[in-house]
Amino acid sequence: MDDAGDERWHLLPGSRRAIQVDSWAGLSALLFDPPVGLLLLPVVALVAGLIKASNRTGGVEIAPESRRLRRGRRKVEASDVYAARLLIDVDNYSALDLQLDAPRLAFRIQLHDGHSIVLDDRARELLLDLLPHTSIAMPESQYDPKGKFAKYNFPSHITKAEAITLMEEPPGPGDPLPIPG
Repeated sequence: MDDAGDERWHLLPGSRRAIQVDSWAGLSALLFDPPVGLLLLPVVALVAGLIKASNRTGGVEIAPESRRLRRGRRKVEASDVYAARLLIDVDNYSALDLQLDAPRLAFRIQLHDGHSIVLDDRARELLLDLLPHTSIAMPESQYDPKGKFAKYNFPSHITKAEAITLMEEPPGPGDPLPIPG
């Protein structure tokens, strides 16, 4: 892949993941206990650095001119994206994510956060331009060679046409998906 220096990348909203610590009081009590705190301080500093680095490289970006996706330093062509899945966010069960899978890399994009739609119009336009150039297809099973039961065998997967429909009509919180069940 040729890396053009003048390539413009657009960060998609809702594509970063942050780790939250729920019990700061318990953590601070451990850190300020002299024998334990001195031992744990380097570990906490290392974990905090890793969290900060993962947040910095966690955003999904699109270069519309070259039809590429990037997360951190890793880039893939749109044609390398082979699967799309709808996933429930593990941190917020009412949030809905679209995951685009490429070899050794997944791009997870939050559609809504449980309260409102996260993707803005520009992000939807970028995805609508990119999705037709992907290789998204339903996975195949050796026990279902005709794909008759693919929706049952792989319930979170969607087709390329369904992914495009999802971008054209993004569902809000509580709305039904614009995809036939």
